[in-house]
Amino acid sequence: MGLQDILLSLLREPMSGTELIHFFRGTIHHFWQTDLSQIYRALEALDREGYVRAESMPSSKGPARKEYRLTKKGRTRLAGWLRQKAVVPPHKFEYLAKIFSVTADAHPRKRALELMRSMRGEVIDAVVQLEAIEHLMSATPGFPNDMPANMFYPWLTLHHGLMRRRALLEWIDESIVRIERRSSEADNAGESGCPADLQRMLEDYRAETEPFSQESHRS
Repeated sequence: MGLQDILLSLLREPMSGTELIHFFRGTIHHFWQTDLSQIYRALEALDREGYVRAESMPSSKGPARKEYRLTKKGRTRLAGWLRQKAVVPPHKFEYLAKIFSVTADAHPRKRALELMRSMRGEVIDAVVQLEAIEHLMSATPGFPNDMPANMFYPWLTLHHGLMRRRALLEWIDESIVRIERRSSEADNAGESGCPADLQRMLEDYRAETEPFSQESHRS
């Protein structure tokens, strides 16, 4: 499950490695980031295991190119993957880990603002890029709900990425305002005690909720 299955879904129509990578970057990359070497390794594994077949095809622009085609075995695997339950994986966000740990810095307020502002620029760039792609798709007849299936479902994933980044941008802007409004006294007061205070708070919460949790499992 993962990159190989995504590549199988893209290879329902034959593509060269270069075409596949360009298509991947334009449609999938906003929710499944990978690099060139990983894609080629995945293609080689799929070819070796019989899920795709690599064929040398003539090219009008130079040497023959290698084109990948989905095999019957590959279509069976793809169908099985699509029938599996979709799982929302646990998230690991480094930027949240840094904000959580910012009191380890000598100047937490300053460092938090630097983190937020640098991240804000990256998120804005991503929003602009996804909005541009969505604008191109909006020219499709029936946009959005009645577009052809091969446009509508990819648009859903694009719209998910756009909504997620807009929400992140909203959180960043709100957080910057909240941090700027903090007094230096408030930061200094919690510089050493906050982690211990939070730990005690969570322990108290677990102690209060555990009996109810056990009762609900028995019932």
